[in-house]
Amino acid sequence: MSDFVCQGCGRTAMFLVADPLGRTAQVPICPACLMSFVPPAVPAISLDEIKNRKFDLIARWTCHVCGKERPDAEIAVAKRDVGAEYGLPEGIMTLNVRHCADDPDCAEKAKTWNFPKG
Repeated sequence: MSDFVCQGCGRTAMFLVADPLGRTAQVPICPACLMSFVPPAVPAISLDEIKNRKFDLIARWTCHVCGKERPDAEIAVAKRDVGAEYGLPEGIMTLNVRHCADDPDCAEKAKTWNFPKG
């Protein structure tokens, strides 16, 4: 283990922090600065808003067609059976293409879009 320079006060030492299970880890901030850290204020939101937005706060997806990253509620999936392209019976292989739910151009292109071969 090596010494760190504290990002808070500039002191040089080996800073170890223990979790409730007793595991230790080196951290680049001394215990005094760590204890005095005040997280930035977060605007208050209602419980209903949390329930409605909870999944969107966590899940973000990239549109396969245009490449934009969108929250879960703004992504749709176009499904297409592609088994015949590989000599398989119908229903064995499905291609799922994520696309922007509010963009008709993405939705149309998703119907025939294929993953790049590589």
